[in-house]
Amino acid sequence: MSDALGDLQRELGAILAGLAEAAIQRHPAVRPEACNIQQMAEHLLRTYDTTLNLFEERLLKGRCTKSVPTLQQHLGRMLITRIGYFPHGRIAPELTCPPVMLKPESGDQTFSRIAARLQALKTIFQEAENAWGQKRCVSHFLLGPMSVEEWGRFHRTHGRHHLKQMAAIRREI
Repeated sequence: MSDALGDLQRELGAILAGLAEAAIQRHPAVRPEACNIQQMAEHLLRTYDTTLNLFEERLLKGRCTKSVPTLQQHLGRMLITRIGYFPHGRIAPELTCPPVMLKPESGDQTFSRIAARLQALKTIFQEAENAWGQKRCVSHFLLGPMSVEEWGRFHRTHGRHHLKQMAAIRREI
């Protein structure tokens, strides 16, 4: 298993490190209606929780998904997990959308929660890889069945998509 989640954790740590509560609450100047840094981080946390739940359910069943990817899913998976491109302008699933108002916290506090969740993902990914190797074991709602390796690269690409947005806001501070 690659260290896609470790890469992501280091990059998120660098962006969030030292941000005060006021800074993490800033919205982009060019799009004040867009999410602030803390909301983006919360969105990422919610995607990690969703993935953890999917893997827990699959491990409880004791078998890989029987889903077969469509051509569209295969192409989307290649775009995101192989090429590293995350399409812009997609609306996040409601389950992963953060509330408008969050209890303010520093970048270090937010990163601490992210690091813990990424460690939980690493642990469950290792458990799934021990059980099934590199088979496509768990299905993504849009990309279809993916292997543990693909799930890690999906989260890295998705996280980097939001890291660019966070970095743009940091440059404005």
